[in-house]
Amino acid sequence: MACSFVKRASYHITSEEDISKIPDVKTAMMLLKSWGLDTKGLRSKDQALQRILDHWRTTFDEQQKQSDEKINRYVNDSSEKLKSNIEKLVAKFESMIRFYKQLSLTHQKSICEAYKNIEEIARSKIYNLKNSQSALVISGELGSGQTSFINLLLQSDILPVEEEGCTRTYCELKQGSEPKATLYSKDQSTMESKVTVLDMKEQTSKETLHDFITSANEMIFHEKVTIEFPFEFLESGIHVLDIPDHIDTSIPLEDIISDLPPNVVFIYVLDFSKLEHIETGKVEDFIEHVSRTSKHGFSYEDVMVVCNKCDVIPEEQLDDAKINARDKILKSCPELKDGQIAFLSVKEEQRLEPSGIHSEDFQAVCKAIHNSFLKKMEQYLKKEYRWLSQVQKRALYILKVSKLNSNKTLEERREMMAQVEIRIEKLEKESRLIIGRLHEEIDMEIDRLYSKLVEYLNSADLKAGMTVWLDDQCPKPDRKWKHLKCAAENSIVEKLREKLNEWEKSSTIKLKIQKQIINKFSEEVELMETHMKKIGAMLACGDSTAVVNLHRSFKHDSPVNLRSSPPSSTGKPQKDKNKLSDFVCSIGGFDKTVKKEIKPIFNKYKKETRSHHMFKATDIYIRCLIKNPQLKEMVAKYVKRFSKDINKIAKMIPDLIAMDKRLMSSLESEVMETKETIHVIPENLRRCLVLQGELDLFYVYEMWQLDYRLRDLEWNEKRKLGTGSFANVYPGHLNTDGQKVEVAIKMFKDPLQTNNISELLLEDETLRELEHDNIIKYYGATILQKGSPQKTYWIMIMASCITNLKDIYLDKKSSLKEDIPCKQTKGTMDYEKAKTAMVHYVVQLCEGVSYLHSKKLVHRDLKLENILVTKNREINLQMLA
Repeated sequence: MACSFVKRASYHITSEEDISKIPDVKTAMMLLKSWGLDTKGLRSKDQALQRILDHWRTTFDEQQKQSDEKINRYVNDSSEKLKSNIEKLVAKFESMIRFYKQLSLTHQKSICEAYKNIEEIARSKIYNLKNSQSALVISGELGSGQTSFINLLLQSDILPVEEEGCTRTYCELKQGSEPKATLYSKDQSTMESKVTVLDMKEQTSKETLHDFITSANEMIFHEKVTIEFPFEFLESGIHVLDIPDHIDTSIPLEDIISDLPPNVVFIYVLDFSKLEHIETGKVEDFIEHVSRTSKHGFSYEDVMVVCNKCDVIPEEQLDDAKINARDKILKSCPELKDGQIAFLSVKEEQRLEPSGIHSEDFQAVCKAIHNSFLKKMEQYLKKEYRWLSQVQKRALYILKVSKLNSNKTLEERREMMAQVEIRIEKLEKESRLIIGRLHEEIDMEIDRLYSKLVEYLNSADLKAGMTVWLDDQCPKPDRKWKHLKCAAENSIVEKLREKLNEWEKSSTIKLKIQKQIINKFSEEVELMETHMKKIGAMLACGDSTAVVNLHRSFKHDSPVNLRSSPPSSTGKPQKDKNKLSDFVCSIGGFDKTVKKEIKPIFNKYKKETRSHHMFKATDIYIRCLIKNPQLKEMVAKYVKRFSKDINKIAKMIPDLIAMDKRLMSSLESEVMETKETIHVIPENLRRCLVLQGELDLFYVYEMWQLDYRLRDLEWNEKRKLGTGSFANVYPGHLNTDGQKVEVAIKMFKDPLQTNNISELLLEDETLRELEHDNIIKYYGATILQKGSPQKTYWIMIMASCITNLKDIYLDKKSSLKEDIPCKQTKGTMDYEKAKTAMVHYVVQLCEGVSYLHSKKLVHRDLKLENILVTKNREINLQMLA
């Protein structure tokens, strides 16, 4: 087992205490030999134990020191880099504020049209960056050792882990100089809240705390507990939240989750000792719940699954058991990755703890948690970078509009304003139509799902699964038939819920609905975005770069929320409607029209015939469900969860255009400003470009994820495929997934600087969005650092092509002369083949250009040398900056 520190034969050594318990000299000698140690001269058990102990201490001291140094160095290095990046980003925010404050009032007002209270928001973001908070949310199934796992992480015994008790309320643990616990409770009859503060220095306080956490009270809700303690192993700013499987509180879980900071890592603890009965469905339910209730966004990368109690599994079965458990978890939650599943024995860790040893399993868990927090913080920094980039690009756009329009006459401005107003009016009208079409699509999706559901409820598959009742699945007989009817309904509902969940998952119902709505939304929004760009180009007098840069900056953070949660309930928390089965099974049971059928069934219900009677009752229940008008209503509610924000999203784009309308109005007042104010616009524009360039350089150097490492690429700079004003292109190879792929490597001549980085990022992002057989494939980008002083160069990796149309049709040494009609004799088969080849090229060229136009892009440099040809004679349009 990985939990043991040293390799052993038949005796398990994890501490000095284990050595002292070696039963006899024979066992000690066998152990020494298995470790490769000399046994000569040893005549007694005590002598053998001393040699084992000496070896243990020597080995432990050296290996533990190396292990600790390795982990500490990794944690410290990554934490220092994160701290440095936060400081750098804060400096960028402060530079933006200083720049904003020295702009003219007109330009400040124009920026504030897009970002209300911009200075206040920016300072709030600076504060949050400097005082960033994180949370580790830990839940688990009953009996999994979840609380023991938390104590192990904190190297504390603050939470109760008695066998007869279990945690029954939310527990939040955080760093504090003075140990104290705050208990929150609520009287169920009066709903009055009470707060009790315990001084954890007193022994009685610990007993009171443990009793509050584990006990249930029929009259008092134990709402939650907040524990502040000088935990040695808990970094400042990180909270640990214990969410038990069974709670005795009136606070809905979504309220707890929604109050968490943006950076959250979720851990679910499973009881690994159950083997084939491991509760993977609970992991799925937990993930589904937190994904809906997290207001700061959710990623499956934020989740870890810890399988505890490895020590219970016989060692010879352990490897196979891990494989089976991992397969079950990944099958239940396919969005998770293998590295997000860990195996551990908390009990073994507790045995190792007195000697200061940490097993490889525990070290891996700690490192995974640290990595998860790093990723969350990196995502958070990227989000703040994008917000700052949006603001600065909006400022750039406004300054360019002002500069380009400063030479226009008042009459020319008014004419432009009239044209803008016409386009905005058209866009607003179109947005209303689009909202209508989106809702029509949702209604169609409701009809489709309802038809599928009814078809399934009538299917032989469901009937086969629902009408077979084992004796232990049937309710006990009851003299009162109405009581029996209620018990039967509950049993039928649970069985139906299970079958519906299987059907929903196997049919990928949810994914299909999401995909349908997203595709429709994307199509419709592209129509509106076309008008937006035209309006922006009019205001910027044709400066397309300013417009594209602005619009791409808004694309990063999509406001689409596909996981909308129902409103919080009051009183005792109940399970939220989440899956289709939750909506369907909430409709109710047998209706009044079947009373005459149902009553005889339950009046004759006996222990010997209960399976038969449940079969008949189930058939009637499903018939009632199908004809119930509420069934379609519930399907509608389920589908509409995925489209909650459509109105809000569709209205955002006209709102953005309205900002441009107000910008035009502000240009009227700008005419009245002094000449001195107008003269500073070019300087402000230059400063803003520098600010954005510096911000983008920071992003590339510190936050951007390289697509490939330099060692993944092979090329020879002495061989060139081509050269241009800005870059050279070399033939090369990309080593990926154990294979060598021929590629074209485009290396830019100038090093990365503030005046070129923003354009390169724009080109990179544009190429990533293109995917078509007749557009050259883009593999990604990396950077090369060379020279003294060291400079950084941008490298883009493209698919390799063997030639281009210029070389085929104009080069005397063409390698594909058979594709040139004029080189063939008219009327021959070769002439017809050459004509067919030319038509083939033209058709593909048209398809590539058509695809670009569908993406609202224009090539602008369409010439023969930019129309590449692959070895399979497929056209690839080369996209240039």
